Amino acid sequence: EGTSFDTYVGWIKSQLCGSDIKVVDRLLDGFKDENLTKEFYEAALKDSDRFLKEYFTFDLNVRNGKARFLNKAFERPLDQDTIKLETGEFAEGQRLEEALNAPDLLSRERGLDSLMWDKIN
Repeated sequence: EGTSFDTYVGWIKSQLCGSDIKVVDRLLDGFKDENLTKEFYEAALKDSDRFLKEYFTFDLNVRNGKARFLNKAFERPLDQDTIKLETGEFAEGQRLEEALNAPDLLSRERGLDSLMWDKIN
């Protein structure tokens, strides 16, 4: 049948020290629907780990940008379903907007992927 996601994560975590395991756990928490809350992001943006703080700041800015894009398309209030926190200037904001406004779905997804991979590099 194959190996489960949890099996892979368990193997990866078995290779890590305690502090790195906490980073992985925190990152995985960011993929849980129940954690897409203002409280989760407030805590993440105050995290003492610089990587986690920057990761979740970027994640929040991208999620809010996508929500605003959809709100505009459906003629809803722009900030509906966004999490309003002070994150400072979003340097990639223009690129995100350009990707979201691509003329077709494939171009949009490629633009978003490119934005993410460029951030990783």
